[in-house]
Amino acid sequence: MAGGQSGSHSQCLGLDTIRFVPTPEEVTDRILTGTLSVLATYGSRRLSMTEVGRKIGLSRATLYRYFPTKDDLLDALTAHVLNGFERAMTEAVANDREPTHRLEVVVTAMSNYFKATPVMSQLLRSEASVVLDFYEQCFKQMLRIVFDALSPAFGTDRDDARWRWTVAEVVLRNSMSHRLVGPERGRLTPRAFAEVLSEASRNHLAQAKEGA
Repeated sequence: MAGGQSGSHSQCLGLDTIRFVPTPEEVTDRILTGTLSVLATYGSRRLSMTEVGRKIGLSRATLYRYFPTKDDLLDALTAHVLNGFERAMTEAVANDREPTHRLEVVVTAMSNYFKATPVMSQLLRSEASVVLDFYEQCFKQMLRIVFDALSPAFGTDRDDARWRWTVAEVVLRNSMSHRLVGPERGRLTPRAFAEVLSEASRNHLAQAKEGA
């Protein structure tokens, strides 16, 4: 009885015919995710609005409404990937605010990020120049993201800041190398790598303070 009433209420309210319309942000994310997949599968030469539309089930007219040109699409894709990287770092450090854990948290987060985005590794195999161009174009922004994420693990004086830039770049370059040769083929786990950097940091900063 109650079930029948619930069903009739749904029909009266028109819930059976409601279609939820995605937000512009959701459509944009869908387009950019599909674009990345098309790039990884076919390469930049076959990247077109037609291929992207076919991949995600949207018309060319809809795609052009969001991205008038292919260059607009590629520019947005660069920002999309960079934002995903920053979001992964932000979420990781928010889950563990202990300063003594920060180096390991950041190293592990970067390792997890690369594992969670296999399409980038696929793209590196099929269209290496696209990934390399992205790294060259966005290296400074990515370095700043890592530098900021490492902040609680270091002091605030000039020597600490200079060393933090060094550690941030080592962490970033190490993670980028995992795109070329997967970490599973080596012996250096994220934790072991973080321990090596922590020890090097303690020694460096101790020597800097002794010499001051």
